[in-house]
Amino acid sequence: MLQSVVHIDFTDPDRQAHGLHNIENILRDQEGSAEIEIVCHGAGLGLLIRDESAHGDLVAGLIQKGIVVVACENTMNEKGIRPDDLVAGVGTVPSGAVEVIRKQQEGYAYFKP
Repeated sequence: MLQSVVHIDFTDPDRQAHGLHNIENILRDQEGSAEIEIVCHGAGLGLLIRDESAHGDLVAGLIQKGIVVVACENTMNEKGIRPDDLVAGVGTVPSGAVEVIRKQQEGYAYFKP
């Protein structure tokens, strides 16, 4: 099974959309058997904020397809973002950077759109 951690730490909405569509393509190519975790931190956290994200519907759709999506608690604390502010189904991790590294140590391929 293909395993990948997708690292989003940028604000460009076109690039974010491109990355989310890449994930949809991976799922299609792998016939739904891919294990993917999207990790957002720093500037990329805006992708996950329910009332601000230009792509909240795409994020929610990927979560419904089994993609794990997490937000960095360090960034959330720095920016005053609460878990309730996030798109439904988004989880949190203490550190987005550490989560990306941990997933790579577990054998996940690294992908950054």
